[in-house]
Amino acid sequence: MADSSLMEVACRLILSVDLGFMDASMHEQLKLNISEVSSKLNALHRSCS
Repeated sequence: MADSSLMEVACRLILSVDLGFMDASMHEQLKLNISEVSSKLNALHRSCS
């Protein structure tokens, strides 16, 4: 569930840039944050298996 929500946020960020609501530099920073959260979620999934 959390993975899907994270990917939804990532898609909405792309749309925000495409529609001019966000500049590319902000998008790059947020992509790094998304990547970090994704790594942490993956580690959590692995630890629960």
